[in-house]
Amino acid sequence: DWDGFLLHPLMREAVAARQALDPHAPALTFSGGGGTMLLPGTPGSDGAVLFPVRAAKTELSAELRQDASGRVVCSCSAGGADEAASSAAASAGPWLARLFETLVLDLDGCELSFRSLRVEPD
Repeated sequence: DWDGFLLHPLMREAVAARQALDPHAPALTFSGGGGTMLLPGTPGSDGAVLFPVRAAKTELSAELRQDASGRVVCSCSAGGADEAASSAAASAGPWLARLFETLVLDLDGCELSFRSLRVEPD
């Protein structure tokens, strides 16, 4: 349940903490109103998750995946073609990639990280 994960209090805290540390962080919020799609992988490529995100007042579609080396990649696109929407999408994608690349959530002794989605004991 990706929507539930994005709206979980631990995830909200992690995003807020990261935004507080980065003066150039986009004002992102996760929509959570559904719309998440899992995109299947292709030969030589893992799949991706496509989900809605809001940057300021712009609705974006974010595609999150890992490249062949395991690096997190995120690209965002805006429904509108105006300059503000394009700018929001351009800044949100790399910021989300950095967020998920380094995200570690402490689940009462187990740590959850996006990289390889592994769970390891403390």
